[in-house]
Amino acid sequence: KQALLSFLSFISQLIPLSPLSLSLPVDEPPLGPGFHDNQPASQPAGGHDSS
Repeated sequence: KQALLSFLSFISQLIPLSPLSLSLPVDEPPLGPGFHDNQPASQPAGGHDSS
């Protein structure tokens, strides 16, 4: 088990976003769902779409 933990720790240092992406749903970014929801709200997504 210690070897596995060491391997996971090593991978986490190489790509810290990997474990977060696996833990969180695909729809939610590592930063969190709140930040993702605020992004389109701040940007004129609707206006841009209509254009």
